Amino acid sequence: MLEKQRSRSRSRSRNKRKQEETHLSAPSAKKPLGGFWQSDAVELIQELLPKRYVDVKIMEYHGKPLTYLAVEIYFDGMPLSSFMEYNKHCTKSESDSSSLKSEGCNEDTCGDSWEIDFEGLHSPNVGIQPLIHFGLPSLPYPGEFFSVTVKHIETPNEVFISLISREGSRHSSDTDDSGISCVPEEMTLESAMKQLNEYADFLPILTDFASGLPCIAEYVDGLWYRARILAIQCIDPVKVLVQYVDYGSTRLQAADRLRQIPPELFQYPVAAFRVKLAGFKPPRDDGLPDRIPYSPLWSMEALWTMMDCVEGKQLSASLLSGFPEPSAFLYEEEGTLVHVPLIEKSLADVDL
Repeated sequence: MLEKQRSRSRSRSRNKRKQEETHLSAPSAKKPLGGFWQSDAVELIQELLPKRYVDVKIMEYHGKPLTYLAVEIYFDGMPLSSFMEYNKHCTKSESDSSSLKSEGCNEDTCGDSWEIDFEGLHSPNVGIQPLIHFGLPSLPYPGEFFSVTVKHIETPNEVFISLISREGSRHSSDTDDSGISCVPEEMTLESAMKQLNEYADFLPILTDFASGLPCIAEYVDGLWYRARILAIQCIDPVKVLVQYVDYGSTRLQAADRLRQIPPELFQYPVAAFRVKLAGFKPPRDDGLPDRIPYSPLWSMEALWTMMDCVEGKQLSASLLSGFPEPSAFLYEEEGTLVHVPLIEKSLADVDL
């Protein structure tokens, strides 16, 4: 008899804890569509919140001892309840209509903050690398000429360039009288990435997607490259916009094709960096209908022409300013400015 009473007591205790947990998991002051939380809403919460640090605000509680607890959960400063409402999983109750404005999210602004809030879904969990940025290369002095290649073109006057290293730059003290190196050859970024690709599939999968977070991302060629997170573009399934930092190009990538970056790869500065090209600007009116979608001041014809001018060529550059916003003149081998064809075709105007 005593054992049966203990069993009933444990059962009541489990049911009580289960009821409290149900209240804890439901976004406060919201009415789920249909009167209960649908499976897709639960799956969305399960995808967003596990193993993340969140802020919890107690909204309401009853009973001593505690029998009911209503909370508001915040991830990256955004109320979970407002996020669920924006995604049409619930509606706000009468008590919530006034508090929504104080949280800074309403029907007009919640959509605008979508990308910003998702970019901040990084939490300092155990096993997740801190938000470390890639280093930048050392640049020549302004006015000095140096060899470069163009790795990626965003617009005709915004490109990513890569410095061409000078041969024979190793200091003479690194060799003995016989000309044999006395120190082991340093591993280059190229050799480090080649080595990494041998085991990249076994690296821990990336689980946090903060804007700017370094990572390793697969490319269309099946190889893995250094990258950084730009934004989450899709939540089901998760797709992340990444930028390959050693090239400048971007790509929408599935979450399972992203990996945590080994710490030793931070020792290499980025191999490509954005430069604003000087001497020309978008034309006042070129009369061409096809525009670059993300930069409509420029025509697609201007973009193709610039690609023809720089693709696969070794060029020379001369900086006007350095980081954080470097600008430069870009020259072909014979000393002609690369943008001259755009001026001649009225695809760009001279910018003095």
